[in-house]
Amino acid sequence: MTIIAAIIIGLCWFAFAPVRIKDDTILYKSWTWEFPTYTYVTNHKSNRSYKESGAYNVRRHTSTKSYYDSATKTTKTKTVVRYSYDIDEWEWSKDCVTTGLDNKPYEGEDKDLPFDISNPHIGDRKRGNRTEKYEVKTEKSENRWYEITRKDWEKLEVGYKIEYDKARALNKISVCY
Repeated sequence: MTIIAAIIIGLCWFAFAPVRIKDDTILYKSWTWEFPTYTYVTNHKSNRSYKESGAYNVRRHTSTKSYYDSATKTTKTKTVVRYSYDIDEWEWSKDCVTTGLDNKPYEGEDKDLPFDISNPHIGDRKRGNRTEKYEVKTEKSENRWYEITRKDWEKLEVGYKIEYDKARALNKISVCY
């Protein structure tokens, strides 16, 4: 058992231990910005639950039930609490993706959609949070793109010689300065 554990630990260490790459040249750098958009489809769908929800317009309903317990020969009272609330439903409609090889990331055609709408109507659209991805391709990367942080991406230019650490199993690198 301990031999198998040692082999597994060794393989994990080998796969994720960083390898230092020196004197590599950046050939390309790219960016991708993506955010989802949603369409309002249901206006105030009601729901009931025994637990309080994060929805809005939560109403608490308390009812009392009495019953006779034959084992103890007494009348017992049980209080039941239920919650009713309204839910707005937003359906995913599409992802807005923009990508490029330049140094000027921008959002796509739906960039002016609001993040939240206080009083929505059927068919209204809103946007979700943006995800950002920055990558570089180097001479020694063997046609692989490596993901880097935005801070590193902004400092680097095509043609720069860099030194970086990369894990064997991941497509992420950490630039050394």
